[in-house]
Amino acid sequence: MQHLLRRAAGVALAFGLSALPVLAADTTVTSTGADLIKTGLANAGGTAGYQETVDLPTLIGTFVNLLFSVSGLILVCMLVYGGFLYLTDVGGGESVKKAKSLIRNAITGIIIMASAYTITYFVLTKIQSAASGTTS
Repeated sequence: MQHLLRRAAGVALAFGLSALPVLAADTTVTSTGADLIKTGLANAGGTAGYQETVDLPTLIGTFVNLLFSVSGLILVCMLVYGGFLYLTDVGGGESVKKAKSLIRNAITGIIIMASAYTITYFVLTKIQSAASGTTS
């Protein structure tokens, strides 16, 4: 019983001593935690070269890149799944037809998506160069 009391007293003393720096700290608060986090993030972003405000063309470009990335991921997953179905078919029946269809559709989708990206990049580059007055 004494051993348990000594251990409890030691734990209480340790917690009490660890709280002393907190109790001795300055209690005047000049800003909230959210303000400190926002300021810190803005400073870190500025140091890294990021802007705090985003203009509309940048936002649209980010959305289009995200859309292309997600579409590409889906198409690659379709291609892998079609290959898996093709390789694991043992009967040579309906599963092979479904696999070939999936693979064909995924490749067609990749070609269409690559073409759309190329056309979009070309058009936006020409619009940007026309707006800035440079020719390339």
